Amino acid sequence: MNNRTNGLIGIIAVTISISTIIVMAELRIDGYNHFHKAVSELGSIDAPNKWTFNILGYILPGILISIFSLNLLKEFRSHSVKSYPFYLFFLSGLFMSLAGFFPVNMENRQSISSTIHSIGSLGGGVFWLLCAFTLWWQLKKNQSWKNTAISTSLIPFIMILAMSFISENTPGISQRIAFGANYLFILILAGKLLLDRNKTTP
Repeated sequence: MNNRTNGLIGIIAVTISISTIIVMAELRIDGYNHFHKAVSELGSIDAPNKWTFNILGYILPGILISIFSLNLLKEFRSHSVKSYPFYLFFLSGLFMSLAGFFPVNMENRQSISSTIHSIGSLGGGVFWLLCAFTLWWQLKKNQSWKNTAISTSLIPFIMILAMSFISENTPGISQRIAFGANYLFILILAGKLLLDRNKTTP
């Protein structure tokens, strides 16, 4: 797969997820508010069009992110990198998809579906954060990726700083900052691959 194709996979994953969140929120007629409501509520068991949201908002983007991460690893095979940050990235996408397969039940947070959804959501976030803290060290081993390594290394710290200023009364904003940090991370990596579009990974 060439770098252009993998770059597009990353961009498509982010675009589909963000577009789905925006569109589905706009279609709600119950006063859904991005400041106060969790993203998961758009695909909850009693939500209208729940499977449309879960497939396009969670499952498909998660699968694409996992594919993107494994293809990104191939880019660095010849640079003696540690592979675990790339696999953490892979798991973040996999757990994101898991959250989509099991919609949250807002009326029963102890249900099996809600529990697995929470594991998927939390796992996806934790695995991404671990990846964000460690991947840059591997990226910089490729001379042409040093600037990208620096850019991506700053994202988790900026995210944590930004979230520290968010009021407890607007929990939805904190979650969206986390989503935004994750997606910005992917877009920077995908953009770099597009700039190296003529190179083909094995």
